[in-house]
Amino acid sequence: MNSRYPQAALLAVLLVLAAGLIQATVLVGRQDADREPQAASFTLPNSAQAYEQQRKTLVAADDGVRFDAGLKLNAQEQLLNEHLIALREALRKEYIAAKRFPPAEPFHGVRDEIRQTALYALLHEMPKGGVLHLHTSSTAPAEWIVTTGIKEENCCVCWPNDNGDSIRGELGFFLPDKIPAGYQSVQAVMAKEPDFSDKLLELITISSADRTLKRSEIWGKFNQIFKRVDDLLSYQPVFVKYYLAAFQTLLDDHVTYVELRAGFNSLHDLNGKTWDHRQRAALMWDLRNQVRQTNPQFDVKLIYSGYRALTVEAVWEEIEQAVELRKIWAGQNFMLGFDLVGEEDAGHTTVFFLPDWVRLKTYLAQQKTTLPFYFHDGESDWPSDENLYDAMLLGTRRIGHGFNLFHFPALEASLKRHGVAVEVCPISNQQLRYVDDLRVHPAAGYLNRGVPCVLGNDDPGIFGNDGLSYDFWEAIMAWDLDLQSVKQLAINSLVYSGMTDAEKSVALAEWHKAWDGWVDQSVATLRQAPPPR
Repeated sequence: MNSRYPQAALLAVLLVLAAGLIQATVLVGRQDADREPQAASFTLPNSAQAYEQQRKTLVAADDGVRFDAGLKLNAQEQLLNEHLIALREALRKEYIAAKRFPPAEPFHGVRDEIRQTALYALLHEMPKGGVLHLHTSSTAPAEWIVTTGIKEENCCVCWPNDNGDSIRGELGFFLPDKIPAGYQSVQAVMAKEPDFSDKLLELITISSADRTLKRSEIWGKFNQIFKRVDDLLSYQPVFVKYYLAAFQTLLDDHVTYVELRAGFNSLHDLNGKTWDHRQRAALMWDLRNQVRQTNPQFDVKLIYSGYRALTVEAVWEEIEQAVELRKIWAGQNFMLGFDLVGEEDAGHTTVFFLPDWVRLKTYLAQQKTTLPFYFHDGESDWPSDENLYDAMLLGTRRIGHGFNLFHFPALEASLKRHGVAVEVCPISNQQLRYVDDLRVHPAAGYLNRGVPCVLGNDDPGIFGNDGLSYDFWEAIMAWDLDLQSVKQLAINSLVYSGMTDAEKSVALAEWHKAWDGWVDQSVATLRQAPPPR
């Protein structure tokens, strides 16, 4: 022991030294906490020129991972791109001055305004390829139902009030002596109420009258709409006319390929004849061929849509029907696969049906066929909705909506790596209250991060977004898209379709020819007259 300090004095010195060390440590920590963090490789610029170069490098890095990074525009396309951007920016300037922005407003309130813009006129003529997310129960415009469908002989309506199992506005077909209590013939109602068509249209669409409805309320009306039109669309004479009108609507908007999410309830007429799931598919095949007689570039394929609110046993029965149809139409590649539809937050999870998925592997081997999945999953803004994990694990070919994918970065990376496209339906997501302002729709981030996406219109008969022009317009304005992005989205609609490689090759060749013709015609028109405001 050092004799300079007695034992007690030494202990006191050690305590003082320890206290000083603790205080010094605290002070150092406090200084570190007060110090502003700095980026590892960035600092204040030496010149404006150096700063601009650094900024360009960052922007280029982001551009390099975008979904359309590998696409280059030719000289003609670049001219048209300049025009498209000019139209977009002129509209933006107008909206900023007016302190409003249509993609941040309910679609039903701005639909007519959108249709009157020069940007919409340009997009309406654009060859769009295909729509890969569209439901058979809401395919044709609702206006067709009130102007044509309900005028079919023996059409009746539950009116003016709900009646037992039927709700106000529910349509059906009955012989005059078999009209149920609470129903009237549509002709009789129209004779008494000249504005009946307008009232019915309000009941079978999401409209301005619904703008205050919350999520659960809007889904409530959404489901009621399907109930109102179900019997109308299950009546075989109307079924045929409805889908011919639907396909013509798509063609008029220059959509030449469609994959329909289809239900397979039986059809009927008033003579007692019924059409089962096999005959219903055959009817759709005949309609497809009828349209192709005058529009040979047009094609239709089906995805069997089960209902996620059903039991495991009931969904298995739907799977068996889907497998049967898949085998019947194997040579035509007409029945593409299987999906589950219905409100995701209220229905069963995808993993709830795990007994079906496990059972299916053996069943498909026995049946010597396949049944690809095209799952509706992620149509939710809850991070606790993990259905997307199950969709990926089950090998889904595409994701229907994928709205909450941004919550799961590793899953998003896996989806991108495996080339699984997200079917983005911006207007549908807004109408069903998943997002109010489309500028913050997560798909904008998906595109920027290189996730393959396609645009879908989901339920245009209910939302009013017939064709794809409206969804393209909203995406361009809300997400700053240009012609390069638009072209890639159209190409994606064919590349990520359920077509065979041979079918894709033909469809892409036809689309490129139509696209080049549209570009040339658009540029020629621009050279003849100044661009419209």
